[in-house]
Amino acid sequence: MFLGFGTAPSPRQDRASLALEFGAVKSAELERLVAFLLEEMHIFKSDWSTESLESVGEMIRSEMHARHPDLSDAALRALAWKFTFDWR
Repeated sequence: MFLGFGTAPSPRQDRASLALEFGAVKSAELERLVAFLLEEMHIFKSDWSTESLESVGEMIRSEMHARHPDLSDAALRALAWKFTFDWR
């Protein structure tokens, strides 16, 4: 929801939607969690000369799932979407 996955044409930071859905306190907590996850993705390196956006997206989903098995498939896809969008 925060990144706009499935609703926005490109990743964004939608604090208002998060606050409407979860309230001010919980949405602030969730925003910090998303920021942590986005920062964590920076440790992954890709060889863009041999990999595609799709293969890198799959790698991100797989690695983040291994590190955070509690994340939903939608959350993992949103993170991969954000990561690959930033590298387009």
